[in-house]
Amino acid sequence: MAHLQTKIHVALLGIGLAALTGCVSIPPPKSAMTQAQQMLDAARTVQATVFAPLELGEAQAKFNFAQQALAKQAYEQARMLANEAEVTAELARSRSRLKNMQHKIQMQRTKNARLRRELLGQDSAPSPDTTGHRGES
Repeated sequence: MAHLQTKIHVALLGIGLAALTGCVSIPPPKSAMTQAQQMLDAARTVQATVFAPLELGEAQAKFNFAQQALAKQAYEQARMLANEAEVTAELARSRSRLKNMQHKIQMQRTKNARLRRELLGQDSAPSPDTTGHRGES
């Protein structure tokens, strides 16, 4: 009976060491966390808070979850969440840049239309008939 208990103890010790070794072998995802934080900062730099707030919020939430996982030493989960946060922040940055550019294009079109009216001596928007033909078919 003592021999069986010794085998059980050795087996449990082996399982415990294997589990411990498995946890230790995964290093903290410092690089992934840094990259995610840098991408969040880059997204904010291009006004993602204005032009892509949903995507930026999602990226920030994923990063917060990654930080929580890191604090619990759940390194694999933290790495995955940090990677997701980075990709989502990149989406926010890209979408923000796109919307910002679309906004600038629209502002330039408005300015061009105003200048065109001024050059042509028109105080109001052009009439619907731009062909120069009135009532002709």
